[in-house]
Amino acid sequence: MTDEKNGIAEIHEQCHARGPIEWDHMNRRRAKGALISAKTEGTSMTMLAKIGSHPISFGPSDTELGGQALEAVIVEGNEVRTSWAGAAGAGVGVAACLSQAPGVLKTEYASEDDLKVGGARICRSTIILPKYEKITFGIDDTDTKEGGATLVLALKCGEACSIEGASFLGMRIIQLNPKAPEKPPTVQAQ
Repeated sequence: MTDEKNGIAEIHEQCHARGPIEWDHMNRRRAKGALISAKTEGTSMTMLAKIGSHPISFGPSDTELGGQALEAVIVEGNEVRTSWAGAAGAGVGVAACLSQAPGVLKTEYASEDDLKVGGARICRSTIILPKYEKITFGIDDTDTKEGGATLVLALKCGEACSIEGASFLGMRIIQLNPKAPEKPPTVQAQ
């Protein structure tokens, strides 16, 4: 999802297992590039990235140890081009795995060498995705003793969304009731 006015994009990624997504998270943070921040919950990662091309540095990782980075996020019309680099085994992720993710329109490779994944080399790919914008809705205090909690209504609204091209990503709950001494952590703006 893009916010061109503020020069940022939010990228959601889902993996089949927790270990690989945590490895990706740490290596992408270490390499910097376009990545501003990342948050991993279970097998899902949400990345906040700068729009544009940005230099990467694998740091202590290299073509022997492996590393992975988001080099660029470029918005072109209704598409978003995300450029990735993967060193050693991490080349499999950027050249083979990400390119097969749901929602990918197409993948471009600079050369045939980028298709030779693994080993002591760096592979690069550009993943082209549809452009989305994030819309956040807030619903407050529809609670009744007979009808249930606001969070149930909000969840049902999100799941019932039938706007073409729109997807329900999830929800956050903030409990403000002064009688509730323990509250869920608040969501911090990024």
